Amino acid sequence: DSLGRLMQTLGRRYVADFNRRHGRSGALWGGRFRAALVEPGDWVLLALRRVDQLAREQGAWSSSPHHLGLCRDPLLSDPPELWALGNTPFERESAYRELLAREIDAAREQLLARAVLGDWVAGSAAFAAAVAAECGRPAAPRRPGRPAGRNRRGSTVSPNK
Repeated sequence: DSLGRLMQTLGRRYVADFNRRHGRSGALWGGRFRAALVEPGDWVLLALRRVDQLAREQGAWSSSPHHLGLCRDPLLSDPPELWALGNTPFERESAYRELLAREIDAAREQLLARAVLGDWVAGSAAFAAAVAAECGRPAAPRRPGRPAGRNRRGSTVSPNK
């Protein structure tokens, strides 16, 4: 019984110290795991750039040193979209450096953030429709409100009117 209490006390103290150091509150693993299915192509590069930019802004670890040729991490593999940036490692690193320096389109960045926060698909409408058809569930948020239905007499009723 005392080992369990010791571990509980250590955990509580560690979490309190961690939260104080990093200016946060709550349990360490209290939030949801966030993920989104990303359309191959430009959307993969957009997502990779956004993750690297956020990590740089927050002083966190990111894969950008690996992609920029500053260090090689054997645990990371580059997506095909990075390989398509150039024929040599130097061309790819230079092209990715230019991409990181560019401002991300606000509308696409907002769509990506919405996809990640809602577990939706990040990509074109055609890609989202294909994923929805394959999975049998919506891949993008539906319109707010109740869906149109039939009243007792059998006629269609729109709840938005």
